Amino acid sequence: MAKYQGINMLRKGRTRCLTNSELARGYFFDSTDKQVLKLKKLKPVINGEKLGELKIDKYGRIVLGKKIIRAIGRSPVRIRLSDDALLINF
Repeated sequence: MAKYQGINMLRKGRTRCLTNSELARGYFFDSTDKQVLKLKKLKPVINGEKLGELKIDKYGRIVLGKKIIRAIGRSPVRIRLSDDALLINF
């Protein structure tokens, strides 16, 4: 893989659907790119609503909670990294 591929993909934005394990456990998989994991805290913004600051664990997951993840469901999710905010639209 190319260097900085994960962080560049997030900055440009990508679209994907959540997996069954993400729906069941209430987390959102972001990336395992080293540059992404270096980000200490992100401020998720879901459809224009701010959630505060959340950490990325060492596996590249962000825990949003089952209620929010179930609201997203199986619909396509647009993810984009903007400065320290993670913009999530569905």
